[in-house]
Amino acid sequence: QGGIGKTDDNLQAWRASAAGLPALARCTHILLDPASPAGQRTLYAALYRDGVYKSSDDGHTWVKKTDGIDPRNPFAWRLVLAPDGTLYVVMVKNRLKGQEYPGMIYQSTNGAETWEQVPLPEGVDFPNDLTVDPSGRLYLACWPHLEGDQNIGGGAYASEDGGRPWTRVFDPGMHVYTVSVDAKNPSILYIGTF
Repeated sequence: QGGIGKTDDNLQAWRASAAGLPALARCTHILLDPASPAGQRTLYAALYRDGVYKSSDDGHTWVKKTDGIDPRNPFAWRLVLAPDGTLYVVMVKNRLKGQEYPGMIYQSTNGAETWEQVPLPEGVDFPNDLTVDPSGRLYLACWPHLEGDQNIGGGAYASEDGGRPWTRVFDPGMHVYTVSVDAKNPSILYIGTF
């Protein structure tokens, strides 16, 4: 089983924060909206195989928010909140046998009430992570797939306009796990590969 836990005492004790979550809530990422008020924080959770959930009461209760997300791929992996308030979710590739479906990125401009698909770079079917810098520029980390004897569709991409369009910034044959932006100098990037 999985779930979400909460602590109010400097990590000394944890309690379940799972009202409204499915029993097997495989949570891969939690995002806090810093603009929400203390004591009534808005939180978003990416649940692997269950999509996105939202809490508007400091994590006490959760509500599923998947309007617009294709049910053939519920593999929510990472959440990103851009400076303009746009929320993004990365859905990794569904690799279950007989249910294979490409990964996707969605955006919401209304607090996860509805989602709209963001086009992926050409040839990409496995987005893995999304990063945003202080200006709102997006960086997408991708895993490649084998086509013939060549890895394609991996690497890293950048977009100045919410993924419309993307520009390749790193080798598409590489498995890129994440892109990180230097906090003091956003023109310096770091990537993790394997």
